Amino acid sequence: MRKSAAWITFLLVIFLIIPSHAISDTRGVKVIKDLNHQSGNLGAYQALIIGINNYQDDKIPDLKTAVNDAQAMSELLSKKYGFTVTLLLDQKATKKAIYQALRGLALSTKPDDSILIYYAGHGDLDRAFNDGWWIPVDATAGDPVTYLDNIQVQKAMSSMQARHVLLIADSCYSGTLFGQTRAMPPVIDDKYYLNLYNDKSRWGMTSGNKTPVSDSGTSGHSVFAYQLLKELKRNKKPYISTQEIYTRIAPIVSNNSEQTPLCRPIRNTGDQGGEFVFIASRGAISQNMAPAKPGKTPSAQTKTGAPEGPSGYKTKETARDGTLIAYASGVVFDQQTGLEWIAGPDRDTSWNDAKRWTENLKAAGGGWRMPTLAELETLYQKGVGTHNRTPLLKTTGWGAWSGETRRSSLALGFTFVNGRDGWLDRHRTYVMRGFAVRSRRQ
Repeated sequence: MRKSAAWITFLLVIFLIIPSHAISDTRGVKVIKDLNHQSGNLGAYQALIIGINNYQDDKIPDLKTAVNDAQAMSELLSKKYGFTVTLLLDQKATKKAIYQALRGLALSTKPDDSILIYYAGHGDLDRAFNDGWWIPVDATAGDPVTYLDNIQVQKAMSSMQARHVLLIADSCYSGTLFGQTRAMPPVIDDKYYLNLYNDKSRWGMTSGNKTPVSDSGTSGHSVFAYQLLKELKRNKKPYISTQEIYTRIAPIVSNNSEQTPLCRPIRNTGDQGGEFVFIASRGAISQNMAPAKPGKTPSAQTKTGAPEGPSGYKTKETARDGTLIAYASGVVFDQQTGLEWIAGPDRDTSWNDAKRWTENLKAAGGGWRMPTLAELETLYQKGVGTHNRTPLLKTTGWGAWSGETRRSSLALGFTFVNGRDGWLDRHRTYVMRGFAVRSRRQ
């Protein structure tokens, strides 16, 4: 059975108290033709996806489908719905890495952004303090100090300025947490989606109510994840709302298991009547998601005969290092996290110079940004290469800047000497480097 406590998501969401003043007023999207990722009128769509199968402590039962569910969700969201994804799987999903990823979102989100958090892994209940935890991969069974306290999750999410936040937990859930459900209108048209997007929302979708949910299902996915992925894949409309998805999958999950999914606004979180709207990328429905013809398989070669890189640009693979692949374009792709990297100029630099370089980087199709601290930590491997990281990122610097800042003077840097971070004057030049990152493009 997946997830050991029904109250984990309950305790997580009950703390998501986001005052209305935390999100500044925005004008939103006025016409339906602008409700697309190419218009420039939408905020960023970002997802933090966590999946843990193999726990380090033998006393914590391993799961079977969590990682497969998380990987499939990451690929689908980035390929079809325009998300930038941070993916933490198994050994990458440590207590510190999860916390840093949540913290990074809290620091970087803007008022028009839409944030999705997906968690698949064990949880537990602290009955003494009426609190709960997520169980990271490096946790010690029975030792709550090694768990990720929901208060830390609350602090990160309560600081987000995003227009929409959707929590999806393939876990048990308490229905008493939800606010009043809202009926869908008899006619779903463009105006319906426009209104949902423009109004702020805080929703939760869970795979069960108060009972444990199954870790097994169909095609290597849990019962809930299989139906969720299936519905998102087969959607042929440019928009689909959270509630539309739920109404289609909930009866199927209930009929094929002992669990009852729930999906409603979360009480006391500042929900203002909106709803998370999944917006398909241009061409995703007609091209990327079209089923292959029988007997045909996509060619791994471009018309020039060069193998295509993970983002579809024409480039040759030059080297491999474990899960990392280097391409002639300078891109290094991490198959474990789904992130693509480029190392900046090999010279001492300030945060301002690193930011300027990243913003002007057009290599391999563009779309680059400064990494979060959690993303930089995924590169740290003690004893690997000459700088505790892969030698495929060809730079001699021992430190790298994250995109996280405090006030107008400080930025967070990460050192590969010992895998630690610290605040530095972002106007000064240090023995630091700029790294650019983006989620894998299809």
